[in-house]
Amino acid sequence: MDASHGRTFLTDGDSITLHLDDLDFDVVRFEALAAGSGPEQLEQALVVYRGDLLDGFGLKEEPFEDWLRVERERLRAMAVAALDKLVAHYCTTNDPASCVRSATRLLAMEPLREDIHRALMRAYDLCAWMGLQP
Repeated sequence: MDASHGRTFLTDGDSITLHLDDLDFDVVRFEALAAGSGPEQLEQALVVYRGDLLDGFGLKEEPFEDWLRVERERLRAMAVAALDKLVAHYCTTNDPASCVRSATRLLAMEPLREDIHRALMRAYDLCAWMGLQP
């Protein structure tokens, strides 16, 4: 029995193997999309990123907790970078409603970002001037 026949778990005597090629991992998908430069890819990456990795999961093993903390910080930094790129893109392409959406999400993650507060205020002003609902 092999994974090419759609089997996720492979057994051989006393061992069980998980065939990873048949599985879809949101982290892998997020990393690939966040590495893109286009706004469509970045938007898709942020749909996949729903918050901290394994949020609410606890395992009181120090090596695991250390690994999890590092991975959470790394993935969060990738999400912040994607949002930064989107805010800049939407500001330069005069899409204030999308800028408001991206800036608001970024500020929820990093509320002390003065540059994003300024971008958000400019986007709200432009929405009002254009008669748009943010």
